[in-house]
Amino acid sequence: QVGRMRATVAELEAGGDALAPVATELGRAVDATEATGRWLLEHGATDPVAALAVATPFQRLFSLTAAGWVMGRQALVASERLAAGEGDAAFLEQKLVTARFFARNVLPEVHGLVAASTSGQDDLVAASF
Repeated sequence: QVGRMRATVAELEAGGDALAPVATELGRAVDATEATGRWLLEHGATDPVAALAVATPFQRLFSLTAAGWVMGRQALVASERLAAGEGDAAFLEQKLVTARFFARNVLPEVHGLVAASTSGQDDLVAASF
């Protein structure tokens, strides 16, 4: 999926000013997701408990990135349809606004989940709840 996400980022980068914030933030989120996923594969392959200990924050991180990717795809379609004079212009403009809002205000949450997604198992295993 990361390759497909990066392809979308490239399309968004070529889409002009209206799509630039989405391209920037989605690109940063994809970078963080890929790096965190590599950490998880490296550590989880040798110790499944390490993978399980960070599974929930990683799932949240990945789901936010995936949602940003879907919104980026929707923004690309909306932009294309607006340029072609097709569809409901007001609705399509709001698709762009929504994608920018998500990119600027929600997608950066990915970066706050990196530490929890790469923290390992030590504290969880040591805890006696």
